[in-house]
Amino acid sequence: MLGQQSRAGLRLLARIPPMPFSNLQKLPRSKSTTLVLSASKYVFFVLLLINFRSLPFAWHIHVFLPLLRLRLQYYLLRFRILFKPKEVRAKILADWGEGLCPIGANPFELVVVHHGWTSVDDADYNGHLSNSSYAKALDAARLKLVLKALPAFGRSGGWMALGCASTSLSILHNSIQFNSIFIPHAATHFHFIREIPFLSNYEMRLSIGAWDHKWYIHSKLSDRDKMFVIARYVSFPNNRHNGATHKLHVDGSGQQLGTNNDSTRPSKIPPTTSNDFPRILLSTPAEDLTTPATPGNATEVDSNLQAEKTAKAMEGLAAAQSKMPESDGAILHCVAISYICFKHGRITVPPGVLLPCEGFSKPPSTASAAPFSPTNPPAHWKKAQALRVAPSGSMPTFTKFLKGGWRDVPEDERWWEDALNGPIEEQRKANLEILDPVRKGMEGARFIKNSF
Repeated sequence: MLGQQSRAGLRLLARIPPMPFSNLQKLPRSKSTTLVLSASKYVFFVLLLINFRSLPFAWHIHVFLPLLRLRLQYYLLRFRILFKPKEVRAKILADWGEGLCPIGANPFELVVVHHGWTSVDDADYNGHLSNSSYAKALDAARLKLVLKALPAFGRSGGWMALGCASTSLSILHNSIQFNSIFIPHAATHFHFIREIPFLSNYEMRLSIGAWDHKWYIHSKLSDRDKMFVIARYVSFPNNRHNGATHKLHVDGSGQQLGTNNDSTRPSKIPPTTSNDFPRILLSTPAEDLTTPATPGNATEVDSNLQAEKTAKAMEGLAAAQSKMPESDGAILHCVAISYICFKHGRITVPPGVLLPCEGFSKPPSTASAAPFSPTNPPAHWKKAQALRVAPSGSMPTFTKFLKGGWRDVPEDERWWEDALNGPIEEQRKANLEILDPVRKGMEGARFIKNSF
């Protein structure tokens, strides 16, 4: 009985005609429902537009854009010399690859500028550039520095490591291939000084701070054969072009008392050059600020009171420093210090060997001599090219030299040591004394035990 009823019900359902999908669209809708659906579409597309820099693959495009441009230049060059003889094409491509090197440059004067702005997806709930966005922007800026400072190292298959996972990218081919450019994501210390407001433009100025020389002892590599890279996040005030100068006054508690605007005199800010970008400040150029006395020099009986005064004075000094402009008028917001090393496989390449191979050099011995440049290269440049340029060298020969062949060279024939001697070595030691404690402090923090 039940089976007959079920079959009868199924037959009845089968007789009901299906409703076409087009009829569903003809169902009556209220005006409010239609308005909500239409507004939702526009809101969705607006959200996509204002967050386009955080869409899938947007980070990759932003970071690798300099590589794509370089690859486009390479293909255009190959197209222009397509009908030339093979030997001529090889020489033109090799000259183009060698021309990417910073020939004759001072390693401490090379500055790579990367521009950014505080978009909606990069801002926090306070309307400032988020702390995580500083590191996000640094990824692209570091790659620009690598391409500018170490093009031959990238062509040889070297990579840059910061103790974290990396990503490789093949950029060029044949004799000028960037076999393994690695993008690092860690081993960086950030010192936040002043926030970057919402929708504000800023610059990241990257420079080489120092490198360790421990590899020189007993010709043995160590885990401290690394380089410090400094990134300075700066912005310009709105009145940077009005020729006015400002002097900041602060009291002992760090509160701003006011500014003197001297708009009747021409600006004292020097023009922007590559040498004007500050790298390491060996002193504090604070104007109209007295250095606070330490408790050891105190004359008060109550040392706690003196310590409190010292702390307040230091807060005022720090507040003033955070608002002091750079030498070209820019305002410093953050300083990031990256501690990196260069490797071929698992073999560390000392920066003191790598930099001269890229063309970096000390300045001429006499002030009257012409500065080093691609048209006036330093004396060691021919020896560096002899390692990787035909007929005497090749890229495998250069790679073998970087992977340890430099240790087989007699000490009196090590041309790379003289290339960065003199004022470069003095600046390296001075900068290392300032930057190395940052590394020691961060590494030492790993050994501090907690109560868990």
